[in-house]
Amino acid sequence: MDTWISAVPAFLIALAWLLLPGAAVLAALGARGMLLITVAPAVSVALVGVIAIVFGRVGVEWSPLSVVIVVVLLALVAWLLRRFVFRRRPAPVSRMPRLAVVIPWAVAAVAVLLQLAIVWGGPDAISQTFDNGFHLNAVRYILDTGDASSLSLTGVISSGGAYPAAWHDVVSLVAMTPGVSIPLAANMINLAVAAVVWPGALLLVARVLFPGRLAALIAAAVLGAVLPWFPLLMLTFGVLFPFFLATALLPLALALAFSVFGRGSDLDSSLLQRAVAAGFVLLAIALAQPAVAFFAVAVALPAFAWFVASAARGAASRGRMITIIALATLAVGAFVAAWIIVGRMGQYAPWGPKVGDRFGLLETFLLFRDGQPPSFGLALFVIIGIVIMIVTRRRLWLVGAWAISAVLFFIAEAVGSAEVRVLFLGLFYKDPPRMAALFGVVCVVVGIVGAVTLWDLVSVRWNRRFPSRPITSVIGCVVSVALFVVVVTAGQVPALQTASATGRYAWGSGSWAPILSTDERTLLERLPDTTDPDSVIAGNPWTGTNLAYAIADRRVLNPHFNYSQDPDHVLLNSRLNEIASDPEVCAAANRLGVEYALDFGTYFGDAAKLLNFDATVAYPGLLGLDTAPGFEEVDRVGSAVLYRVLDCQS
Repeated sequence: MDTWISAVPAFLIALAWLLLPGAAVLAALGARGMLLITVAPAVSVALVGVIAIVFGRVGVEWSPLSVVIVVVLLALVAWLLRRFVFRRRPAPVSRMPRLAVVIPWAVAAVAVLLQLAIVWGGPDAISQTFDNGFHLNAVRYILDTGDASSLSLTGVISSGGAYPAAWHDVVSLVAMTPGVSIPLAANMINLAVAAVVWPGALLLVARVLFPGRLAALIAAAVLGAVLPWFPLLMLTFGVLFPFFLATALLPLALALAFSVFGRGSDLDSSLLQRAVAAGFVLLAIALAQPAVAFFAVAVALPAFAWFVASAARGAASRGRMITIIALATLAVGAFVAAWIIVGRMGQYAPWGPKVGDRFGLLETFLLFRDGQPPSFGLALFVIIGIVIMIVTRRRLWLVGAWAISAVLFFIAEAVGSAEVRVLFLGLFYKDPPRMAALFGVVCVVVGIVGAVTLWDLVSVRWNRRFPSRPITSVIGCVVSVALFVVVVTAGQVPALQTASATGRYAWGSGSWAPILSTDERTLLERLPDTTDPDSVIAGNPWTGTNLAYAIADRRVLNPHFNYSQDPDHVLLNSRLNEIASDPEVCAAANRLGVEYALDFGTYFGDAAKLLNFDATVAYPGLLGLDTAPGFEEVDRVGSAVLYRVLDCQS
């Protein structure tokens, strides 16, 4: 087991992979200041994801060295383009005091880091959720095959088709570091994304909406650090690692969209630089989880509408105005069509509504769901922001963005119509937790507006009434910030406590653990000493045996509960316990190289407590191995047992 101190080098390596590739290319393109430091992780994810696909197509083996070489070459090409083709010099960067950015960022990072440390318990903790097996095993698959392409990742479960692999790609680069296990690499990437990338993304939104305003940066840091729906929910439910990465990058997409469409600061950069950065961010999100990219575009549509309206009004002729409107309408129509067509893939997802219409509205405005306490602290500033923007008729496009996300969240929570759910939520598998996380991001953005606007109203009135004691003084600022933090935190404590308790259960260990108990993990960690390297191990994946691949680098018959339909796989899962008496079973075991079997009992659980069925139905051949002839006990930890499949004659 790793300790938090021993995990520091792995965390720094994870941070380096997230920051340095993107920073190199962005700097070569001339980006500076907050645009450079906050968007660099998204560019890194986009580069790594694209390089992985290209390597897979041309047959180049995936390795840290090969990735670094390509990144250096791309940075050189970017510099040459800027130097000799576009011939643009770096734009002057407005000098906001560095501490004004560093301190809020650091405070938010520490707050999120402490939350995750409490939830995980240890830096190499294992999520007690079913999809965790797929994600960690997919990283091992990349290490084994040298292929990290999104076009081949499903090979881990012997399946065809594409799967967004950006999260797995970045984790694999960290896992290639000697001494860094796959669980540790995954957690350190997640920690870096949650504690560094996520707060930085929110700070960029604050910078776009309120240039030069310290109050906006403080509001972004505080509100982002106490949101129960992110990052905790996406690291608890599922577990949805790719969706988590994409959601953390979502504020960057919104900030750059607002800026490019003229709804906020130009970030001291050219339109071309911001457009290129926005393209990188959207690509990174799509390579992590495409549904979040669709959501980002949907929420940016109101800002786009304002941009189009402004361009149409300023058109030099009526013909040009009609052309602008027609092209914009065509683009929006194409997006809506893509939303509907791609969304059909989620039509058979089982997730339905949790509450009725009235309670759904209450959840939408008080920001809670599924019996959890309301997020009064954030909800207060969201409501203030919405009311002030409507009353003053300023930033109505942001109200529109919030309304779009609110409608999607409401449908997820309260609308039972199957047709409506598929139409609006098919992209998200009609899943309320996913929509809660995305809605929460937009609420934080609106909450920033509410907090800053309220600050302006209060400070102006205070300074008029007490001109000798202005609130803008140092003491007044400190007191006001402290009051803001207290109000937000106090309102969020119940919701955060509930989210943290749920997270601790989902990441806990012990004999009670729903998927992988302490004894079972101990047995898996001993597999390198108790099994042959080239062997294949049979086991029921619902009970956690599939994690032998990720943890011990031993191939497993069933790497995920979506197992292969290959006849030999089906035969062994159905009748492996008959191997001593059935030549057909023996022949299948020999063909697949199955030499061992893990028995973790029949108990299984889902940390989300959503699934309740007999997990042995598809695996009757893995029952009763303790009494079946042809099996020899090799290792045991508590009730967890490793058997050797004895030689048989087919």
